[in-house]
Amino acid sequence: MNLVPTPIGASTPPKAPTPILDTRVSNQQIDVTLAGNLNIGTIFTGSVSASDVGYWLDAMAYSDQFEQVVTPTGTILGFRFGYGLRILFRVRTLSGKANLNYELIGASIDAGLAQASYEIDGFGFGAQTNQALAMILDGIASSGTTLDGNTFYSLNAAILKNLAAFIAAQQANLQPVKVATLVTNTTIDKTFNTSRSILYAMRQIGTGKTLEQALTSAGDLDSTGIRLAYEAILSDASPQTQPTGANENAAAKWLADN
Repeated sequence: MNLVPTPIGASTPPKAPTPILDTRVSNQQIDVTLAGNLNIGTIFTGSVSASDVGYWLDAMAYSDQFEQVVTPTGTILGFRFGYGLRILFRVRTLSGKANLNYELIGASIDAGLAQASYEIDGFGFGAQTNQALAMILDGIASSGTTLDGNTFYSLNAAILKNLAAFIAAQQANLQPVKVATLVTNTTIDKTFNTSRSILYAMRQIGTGKTLEQALTSAGDLDSTGIRLAYEAILSDASPQTQPTGANENAAAKWLADN
């Protein structure tokens, strides 16, 4: 299952939104050419070098809705709706010594192994987008400029704290919009059903539900996938075993990363 980011101009209100959850952070690498074709951020337009790498960081409160849609290139599993920030990074490696991943962007810049630019988009803030970004960024960062190590660290620390505080204070005024599409590269119904049941199970673990409680409320979801997810996180598929705090955190991390 992969997430494909939605351009900010293509955001649409959800149909019958499910409850929006607490602010979570996830990051993912994206091909620069694909990002340019999808019109994801102006920093991805123009010529592309073989040394260019794209990343996107979502810091959002969101919910997922499932809907099986078969396309020529795969199956859409559902859509993610939410509000918050998307920070886009375009990184160019300057040395073959750079072992680049998202976590090492700042260190690679500081070491002179890479250079980068970044762009910040706000989703779901409506008419107050400019005001929201000014409050959240608080002079620490300015979208569309060259990235240095200090700014990268600030984007992953102080700004995320500001965002969580803003959402908590303004939640009643925010409108969730479509921020990403969940897709799989296969059109096999079984794969769709399994992916959907695993995601459902992780949510149930994250809220402290036992396997028995999860199965009771699962409807027509695949019970095997649910049991496997519980076994993977709890190391115990006993129906009455209560998830621990560590289990809930592990499920929350899985949800943020997938």
